[in-house]
Amino acid sequence: MTLSKKLSKEISIVIRNLRLEKSGGLRWIYIPNPQLNSLQYWIQKNILATRTPHFASQAYTKGNSVKKNASIHCNSEWMVKIDIKNFFESISELKLYKVFLNLGYSKLVSFCLARICTVQIKRKT
Repeated sequence: MTLSKKLSKEISIVIRNLRLEKSGGLRWIYIPNPQLNSLQYWIQKNILATRTPHFASQAYTKGNSVKKNASIHCNSEWMVKIDIKNFFESISELKLYKVFLNLGYSKLVSFCLARICTVQIKRKT
């Protein structure tokens, strides 16, 4: 199915969130509904996965695995393990918009794709 056919269907873009207690605090996990998840998967498979990723990128690249990624670091003297707070929320719609523009999409299509691929959550504190 083409992206235009997917977008032409009425889709309720709702994200379910879970609040999990984790050592050191709380963590929010955002889960797209099946329709949004399907759109995001289509974009990843048909647009993003067709491009050559940065040479250091290991995630979401065909043929890569946790084992392959770990093997790169086997002879390292140091390893830093970090967990970036609110990582996915930190990826702005504007940043993604520019990515799609640079891939050659029009301003409107880039805006739509960026909106589909970003989390826009306003939470009460």
